Amino acid sequence: KVPASILCWRADWQKDIDAGFQDLEVAFPNVAFDFYPPLVDAERPLKISADYPQEGRPWLVGWSAGNLLSNPVKPSPVEKILGKGPGTLEHMATQDALGRGVWADGRWKVVLARDLKASNSGETALEAGGTYALVVTVWSGAAQDRGSRKSPSAMGKVVLEAVS
Repeated sequence: KVPASILCWRADWQKDIDAGFQDLEVAFPNVAFDFYPPLVDAERPLKISADYPQEGRPWLVGWSAGNLLSNPVKPSPVEKILGKGPGTLEHMATQDALGRGVWADGRWKVVLARDLKASNSGETALEAGGTYALVVTVWSGAAQDRGSRKSPSAMGKVVLEAVS
């Protein structure tokens, strides 16, 4: 099977970039929680990573382990993923895709960009004049999408034309 190169724009990552890291106190402003001793005098809300004390970071296990989803500092709201079949998604080692989403008039408008050449093993390299399969998938809570359930489009094609 040929792996699928996936660009996944994430609204939550976009908000982290635009407004600062959205920690649990943003989602649950009235929650009571324990604290880690390094955070006793930290100003709330915490703006990771600038305000988070170095000695407190090992307690953020996912971040300390290098988990991309746990990293509070997102260089881009777009994640590059490789898929080889159902249940086989994995983060690509090089995360160099760009994008931006804007909410206006009750709709998201999203632009995604990446280099034509592949920067990861298994990633699809693109060339001018090439034809490629394309599926757009949207996750919408309003459409009852839950967990990994999404709403995919029909398969289409993209033809890349050289610009002179």
